[in-house]
Amino acid sequence: MTGNLATFNNAWRVAASMADDHDRDYALVHTGNPGRPYLVEELAGQPGVVAILCSDPATALRWVSEVEQT
Repeated sequence: MTGNLATFNNAWRVAASMADDHDRDYALVHTGNPGRPYLVEELAGQPGVVAILCSDPATALRWVSEVEQT
């Protein structure tokens, strides 16, 4: 969805802004490409996801609770 994101922190900021602006969930995807290490994409179960940014805090809390139980 986005072009080049140099750092994890920059990708995080972009994804958080997009989640707020578009009311959708986004994933930070590690590409393995040093020239473009992270991409922000709509969350769709894709491989390489290193972080998920949820537009709805209740969804995020529910997901964290499920992970903690495993």
